[in-house]
This record gives sequence, structure tokens and C-alpha cells, in this order.
Amino acid sequence: MNPIQLSHRLKQTFSDYLKTTFNVNRDLNHTELASAIERSLNVEGSLTRGPYLEITPPYVRGESMKSLVEEGVLSSMLYQFPAENLPLPLNMPLYQHQEKAIRQVIQSQHNIVVSSGTGSGKTESFLIPILNDLLLDP
Repeated sequence: MNPIQLSHRLKQTFSDYLKTTFNVNRDLNHTELASAIERSLNVEGSLTRGPYLEITPPYVRGESMKSLVEEGVLSSMLYQFPAENLPLPLNMPLYQHQEKAIRQVIQSQHNIVVSSGTGSGKTESFLIPILNDLLLDP
């Protein structure tokens, strides 16, 4: 995927959508207005900015949930789930910030704030302790 080409295609698609949705010249009596809209849509920066590319370094890997079970941080009842039903395999390494968050919530019983980038696993950072707590609840 070429981000420059994608950016141009998105801009063109959005422009086409606007011209179709707000077709001010459908009765052919408003050609000047339609031309003015067309010109304004073609002004650089009128619809989009960028593209902006972000290079994100990989997140540091931590221990797996399996390691946390073996260490006694997570409940061994996690092993009762069929492996094919788990969206996150037990032996897959977590990111270091996920591991730290899970340890903090479970061992210290403290609330936490996880602020990291998109796709960094913030959701798992709080869902795994919740699942663990549910497994331990009699």
C-alpha cells in the first residue's frame, strides 16, 4: 500500500461523495455555484491534510500468560479454556506494559492507567485481570 496514492484516492473519493450528495446543479441552473464548489474542493488542504506517516517502534515483549500462571500471578484455571477459543494464546508473549499492568492490578490490588498507542493491548491490560478475578470468584 502506497500511503501517498491512498491519500490521493481518499481525497478524490471524499470529493466525489460531496459533489454527488450536494449536487447543487442537478437542474442545470446553478453552474456558477457548482463550479465554485468544484474549485474550492480542489484547493490544497481544503479536504485533507497530509498524509502523515508515523513510524512506531515495536513494543517491548514481556512474559506470557502461561509464565504468569506458573509464577502464581494468574489463576491456573486459565488452562481450562480450550486453546482454540482463546483470542490471546497463553504462550504468546504479552507486551511488557501489559505484563506490568496485570501484575499491578492483581498483586497490588490497585487501579491503574494504561496510556499507550493504538494496537498496544490496553484492553488486555484490564480484561485479563477481570477474567482472572472471575475465575477465582467462588
